[in-house]
Amino acid sequence: MELSVEQATELRELVSSRDVPADIATRGRIVLWAGEGRRRMDIAELLGVSLPTVDRWKRRYAERGLAGLEGERPGGGRE
Repeated sequence: MELSVEQATELRELVSSRDVPADIATRGRIVLWAGEGRRRMDIAELLGVSLPTVDRWKRRYAERGLAGLEGERPGGGRE
């Protein structure tokens, strides 16, 4: 996954902010680390998430940018 300098900067600010919920920061880390070239298996292991979770948040970020990292719809099904 390739990120522009602006996207990487935006994600670094997101993950280091005290005002961002932990789940959103984790999603940001997934995308940021993928953009840095880390393997999805390593990202999953470091963050304690599954491989499908890594894939989901990378895909949602690619589709919608930061808005894609927001929480799931209440009562929404699995993607």
